[in-house]
Amino acid sequence: MSGIYGMVRYDGAPVTRETLAPMAAAMAFWGPDGHGQWCGEGAGLGHLMLHVTPESLHERLPASIRVALHLVITADARIDNRDELFDALGVPGPGRSETPDSSLILLAYERWGSECVKRLLGDFAFAIWDCRERKLFCARDAMGCRPFVYYFDGKRFVFASDVKGVLARVESPRLNEPLLAAYLQMKTYHAEKRLTFFEGIVKLESGHTLTLTAKGNQIDRFWSPNDAPDVRLPSRDVDEQIRLLFEQSVKCRLRSAFPIASHLSGGLDSSCVSVVAARARREQGQRISVFSWVPAPREGDTAGAENEHARIEAVCRQEDLTCQHLPPTIGSFLDLFQRDFTRDPTDMTAWESNVLVAAESQGIRVMLSGWGGDEAISNTMACYLSEFLAKRNWADLLTATRKRLSEAGTGPSLRKLRKSGGVCYETLVPFLPDPLYSLASANTYLDHHASCIQPSFRSAHRPTFKALRGPAWRLFPEIRQSISHRLEYGHLHNRLESWIENGARRRIEYRYPMLDKRLIEFALGVPASEFVKNGGRRSLLISAAGNALPRRIDWSLAKRSPAALGNVKKMYFEAHSQWAEHLLSNTIAGQVNEFIDTKRIQSALGSLSSSSKIRAFSGIRQAFGCWGIRQM
Repeated sequence: MSGIYGMVRYDGAPVTRETLAPMAAAMAFWGPDGHGQWCGEGAGLGHLMLHVTPESLHERLPASIRVALHLVITADARIDNRDELFDALGVPGPGRSETPDSSLILLAYERWGSECVKRLLGDFAFAIWDCRERKLFCARDAMGCRPFVYYFDGKRFVFASDVKGVLARVESPRLNEPLLAAYLQMKTYHAEKRLTFFEGIVKLESGHTLTLTAKGNQIDRFWSPNDAPDVRLPSRDVDEQIRLLFEQSVKCRLRSAFPIASHLSGGLDSSCVSVVAARARREQGQRISVFSWVPAPREGDTAGAENEHARIEAVCRQEDLTCQHLPPTIGSFLDLFQRDFTRDPTDMTAWESNVLVAAESQGIRVMLSGWGGDEAISNTMACYLSEFLAKRNWADLLTATRKRLSEAGTGPSLRKLRKSGGVCYETLVPFLPDPLYSLASANTYLDHHASCIQPSFRSAHRPTFKALRGPAWRLFPEIRQSISHRLEYGHLHNRLESWIENGARRRIEYRYPMLDKRLIEFALGVPASEFVKNGGRRSLLISAAGNALPRRIDWSLAKRSPAALGNVKKMYFEAHSQWAEHLLSNTIAGQVNEFIDTKRIQSALGSLSSSSKIRAFSGIRQAFGCWGIRQM
């Protein structure tokens, strides 16, 4: 994954290499394999190269193509449907292997204009400057796997792969205090899909394009979950189609000139990805490495089929893999607390930091992850009963209800009564409006358990804070609506953006087979009746996996993670204790006092000292992070 940046001016001022130099310097870690720039009349593009795919080894960006010398592109892209596009564009076979993905995008843009993005499959963020029309066209992939940040004041447009590149060309940047106030009181995933912690600097959202001319900028959406077509296949063909799509989604992400690794947590998603990837690489005469956050098992440990150690061991034995166990440490979390989260993303970085160090030392440049499975293809949505009710599908509702009630067995009447109550709850609660749903499901809009914000800072931004609240985290009557809600919420985007940048620092590109657009669309389009047959969406993936997964494990059971969670809890608590002692034993001065009330931190830590839940520290970690914010 490479870094991109650039600037366009419509006020007559030139854009030169000197103009772009601060951006390149701020983002230098993105480009270990080369740096390129192009400057023209009122515009400049930059690229920081990380070689990953075979085609990228000889790629030089920014670049043009012979058939359209007036177009210049800078791109961070991996296009997965290359042959399909080459066929449509009439590119002969001999020239395909030497054509980098950026040139393929340019060819597509030259042929189809802005509509080209609807034909692209893969992960991408790019900008194309049209020298004739003095127009900039920018796009970000459907799932947001590559970042795009920008600033526009009406005359000057500045963009980059991360906020630091944009900040390098914004005079006197100001903190986005309303977002910071919201961040200290609740999860701001939904707001951070578009906003950054700096005024005027925003993100191009996933599945969107931006067209810039002298008249201004226009943003259009080219893909949303609602665009997915309904799947109309015979029931017997659904599993086979999921299997084919899943194998395709993994294999197209194995295109690399460097070693490949995969996460292996013992869960269904990472296990499926690791097995398919290991087999595909063996066919190529190569192997994959696997990494886990789970501490290594101790001699004499025993584990049932739900335990992460049993599942990891079963996958490794079947595929002849050796798992490298690299759990987070106290140091991982202490490093997290000291980061300036307004500039350097922090989501889940403490968990992954030791894996990144080890992978870099082994020359690995591609890391496969199972993130995204829980949101779509392997999600255990329980609301198919609600969907049957919403659509007045009485026959399927009766069949599904009987099936659910039969799970209570022939035990005591009280057990059957509880099961009946649970089925009624699952069926009816998704119909409630957000406020009532939150009460019924103990959903608090993801508020932090302990907010350590200064009361005066909270009061100053109360109106805008309310406006930044995301929708309730919830289920809806229809499965499609529930999946779309999870895909759109922002937590995935936040995590992907965090891992993209932290991976770039270690020369590693993350790839997510579970977020393949074709697989996502199929998951959205499958009718609810298929889930009753298979007992839930997770079973669809299990059925599709066929003989890929070790048979001695019951994969329909949810994974238990006592070793991973126990270790994280221990490290997390100790790190909080150490960092609090360090902070509160020193005189605190400066900007942080405007945001944080240290007495509230002391009180929160005191009341939570006996807690056994990590989520009890929600709000305290966010407050700790404010000490890392640089003075503006």
